[in-house]
Amino acid sequence: ARAVLSSDDGRPLFLFVQSYAVHAPYQPTEATRARLRATLPVDGDFDLLLGEARQLGMTTLAERPGAQLARERELARELRGLYLAKVSELDGLFGRFLGELEQRGGLEAATLFFLADHGESFLEHASLFHATGVFEEELRVPLVVCGPRFAPGREERAVSLIDFLPTVAELTGPCS
Repeated sequence: ARAVLSSDDGRPLFLFVQSYAVHAPYQPTEATRARLRATLPVDGDFDLLLGEARQLGMTTLAERPGAQLARERELARELRGLYLAKVSELDGLFGRFLGELEQRGGLEAATLFFLADHGESFLEHASLFHATGVFEEELRVPLVVCGPRFAPGREERAVSLIDFLPTVAELTGPCS
């Protein structure tokens, strides 16, 4: 993204940047672990935690022995901590990128979209990760739009990712 922006020749530009930074395996950096250690369980190893979760058959919370259920909940808490640490890392990267854009004057005429494709579940509905249901944890994702045509604010109406491309097309107008 930086290379493309550095070669800007003044023509309209559509730049799509995709990151898998907040997709499994959740392996935050040591710096992130150190920063978040006091508030989140971030010291676990994702692969070991996931292996144990699979071994326990973490698909439903029904009819589990108490000790196993307690361990499953702890595993989910630890996996969620690693996930949130990765979210924090991406937030920092995005913030630095925005700062660079602002320094270059690239935000003055730009429309910027930031969104996620899905959320994650950590046993809220007896499942791990995503693609297991249509629950808030998996469906509610960030969608941030900013640019000179938008006033700061928050929209409470539900929108769908299916509306994303038509919205971008409407905002950018026809290709020339």
